[in-house]
Amino acid sequence: MLHAPTPPASPLPPPACLDPLASHKDPVFVAVRDRGERLFGIWSTAPEGAPRALCDAIAEAHRRLAGHQLSPHATLEIFIAHTPRGLLPRRYKRDRNHLKGNINRGLRALEVGLNDRVIRLDPFTVVARNVGLAALFEELHTQLGCDERSFFDAGGSLRSFPGEQYLVAIGRPLAASFEPWARQLYRASPVVDIAEVTRERTEQLGHCMGNYLIEHVGQSGALTYLLDPAKGEDVDNTNNMIRQWMATIAMSRVARFRRDTSIDRVVERNIRYNLTHFYRERGNRALIEWRGMVKLGAISLAALALVEAKTRYKFEKQLARLCTTVDALWDSGGKNGAFTCMVLPPHDTRGSNFYPGETLLMWAFLLRERPDDAERLRRFMLSYRYYRTWHLENRNPAFIPWHTQAYFMRWEDTGDEELRDWIFEMNDWLLSMQQMPPVEHPDVAGRFYDPKRPRFGNPHASSTGVYLEGLIDAFELARRLGDTARQERYRRALVWGLRSVMQLTFLDREEAFYALAPERCVGGTRTSVYRNEVRCDNVQHSLMAILKILERFEPTDYRP
Repeated sequence: MLHAPTPPASPLPPPACLDPLASHKDPVFVAVRDRGERLFGIWSTAPEGAPRALCDAIAEAHRRLAGHQLSPHATLEIFIAHTPRGLLPRRYKRDRNHLKGNINRGLRALEVGLNDRVIRLDPFTVVARNVGLAALFEELHTQLGCDERSFFDAGGSLRSFPGEQYLVAIGRPLAASFEPWARQLYRASPVVDIAEVTRERTEQLGHCMGNYLIEHVGQSGALTYLLDPAKGEDVDNTNNMIRQWMATIAMSRVARFRRDTSIDRVVERNIRYNLTHFYRERGNRALIEWRGMVKLGAISLAALALVEAKTRYKFEKQLARLCTTVDALWDSGGKNGAFTCMVLPPHDTRGSNFYPGETLLMWAFLLRERPDDAERLRRFMLSYRYYRTWHLENRNPAFIPWHTQAYFMRWEDTGDEELRDWIFEMNDWLLSMQQMPPVEHPDVAGRFYDPKRPRFGNPHASSTGVYLEGLIDAFELARRLGDTARQERYRRALVWGLRSVMQLTFLDREEAFYALAPERCVGGTRTSVYRNEVRCDNVQHSLMAILKILERFEPTDYRP
């Protein structure tokens, strides 16, 4: 049992996290972390096995902590290794794939040995470092002074250890008995059970995510684009105007959902920052530009952000010019329903799976305000038919949520059966992308990623989030029409998708134990189970879906 030492003293200098060892027996690892900084890490082995090794490691941790005052958030990380697997990546393809396979990251310790030197890297560090096993192996054999070929030629060994992970709170008592709590982890995070997906937990999730976005808007109005938890800082020189304006939209919706006018003031500050830094007028038109790139999607979502803002009346001139630009990009697309998706660089053809749907969603908002706008309605329906054909020839899940949301709004206003049927056709196909149980790794259940179709991209929290945005509209459509079979399929997909989002979101400081600034991480959604960076759209897509789910789900809809 570890308790916080009481007498304050000078902090001990943190020893290296990688300890040379002479033994090749199955090890255990114990580390103490405080305020996001690892004070030390200890590998230990014992002939009697893991229990004895664990006791020895904890005793050594006691010794090193003597006289050191811990904060209330100090934690003990424990990894109990199981039978290792020897790897020969130069000889066997399966071993090369083992190192290259991202799904193994954060589950295993890595060990290199040469002569009487052994270096091990624990799975907590693998997660915090955000680096793949192949790159870490290169780093470790380089520490031993060898390239890969000479490492194995000299008799070097490479082993991978699966095992059990635990996190123990040692900095503060949580009960009258002064017993610290322990939590079993999987890839440095607790596994969210599907039974935990309840109305109450979904409300908590949405509240934390909304706070994350709002609190990451600085005094200047700038929103954090990408946060590296292990470094406790924003990642410089990264940005994306589409995602920035989507975050603005998400914050406006949080303000309406909470009926909190103070958030509207944050939104206005964010809008003014974005307009000052990225908005460019060209006569009666306007562009959204960043680093020489001007995208239809950024222009359309900037317009939608102004439409949804409580202080829209202050930005009517900018909104009108953005809308004029969108109309011109429809004209230049051929006047057959296609859009020119990129203004700069010219002749760039990227974005057809995203930007037209984002634009049609913005138009759906404008048509709701002015249902008598016959020309915009004509253009909307021409684009719908053009991109329906295009999508059937170029199937991609990224296309579906934007068009679903746009067409659902039009269906709500008109009852158009053609749009209704297309929404169902798109989302029925989308369900095949979701990883449902049984799955090999419990932390991936519910995410939208099909490993058999990697051409659709890597697993990403923002993908799962945006698919949920569209699926909740498809669910509501099925519910209103009495299509109980579809309603049930979409409901189940939404519940498992929420499980995946909960899995990836830091819901409290303890879940961000390895972060140097854990308070900045709470409410942030990691990119995947093995990539811990928090990008703003990881949060905003799921958040906007959650706000709709909370409005439309009955309490019984949260069942597995």
